[in-house]
Amino acid sequence: KAKVCGIGQVVVRDSTHLGSRAVHACLGGDGGCVGGAGGRGGGWRRGAGGRGVGWVAPALLLMAGGAALWIDIPVAEFARQGRVSGQVKEVFENLEPFGHGAAVAVIALAVCCLRSHDRMRHTLGVVLAAFGSGLAANLLKLAIHRERPWQMAADVSHGLETFGAVLTELNSSNGSQSFPSAHAATAMGLATALAVYYPRGRFLFYALAGATAVSRVIAPSHFVSDTLVGLALGCVVGQFVVRSRRFSPLAGTRSEEPVANPGLDRESHGPGRVAA
Repeated sequence: KAKVCGIGQVVVRDSTHLGSRAVHACLGGDGGCVGGAGGRGGGWRRGAGGRGVGWVAPALLLMAGGAALWIDIPVAEFARQGRVSGQVKEVFENLEPFGHGAAVAVIALAVCCLRSHDRMRHTLGVVLAAFGSGLAANLLKLAIHRERPWQMAADVSHGLETFGAVLTELNSSNGSQSFPSAHAATAMGLATALAVYYPRGRFLFYALAGATAVSRVIAPSHFVSDTLVGLALGCVVGQFVVRSRRFSPLAGTRSEEPVANPGLDRESHGPGRVAA
């Protein structure tokens, strides 16, 4: 099938591999049409990953993480004293596995079982986004010393007082590996990849990542700022993976080059608009 994206420019597509995305890209303006009237290429690549959360989201999460230092201690005390409702705590504890490696493996297996021509690329993208985010968070944990809420001294009054030395020695104690939350990072990396590959469920995926972060605060295993920075880290790593050439939603599509055929216009239903 073919679609005219400008005067004398026809994009040939394989309906099996491109589907409605080819039509969407052609109708998306000069930035989304391959070749276009001016011969500009790369529209497919620019459109890849456009359904993700963007780079603004991790920036906002990082700023929120910095601002949360002022509420870290009161919130941690609230959770540590067991003032969270038992039912509420149980709900979030049941949602926390979204940030576990075992859950990532099960979800990746489900993606691999889907009847889709690009299921292997999606599976690898999900695995790399989730585990890559968790690995990045764990590397930061080793470099940055921060006490966990359950280990916090009674006389601490500000979130910054819970931090210790940075880059002086490898931090091997679990009690001082609070920053950032690896569970939140893993969950957000997973959610980011799933949201790009399966955009209809993006709100559910991001909600599950947020619930994972809340569960870590309620536990209490992390401060609020730990989880916000973890979510930001998951955003960055997840988008880095799904925006890459190999794991982009449009990677592997074929016949993306424009084919010049000016004569086709004369047989069309109107200038510059032909579907064959």
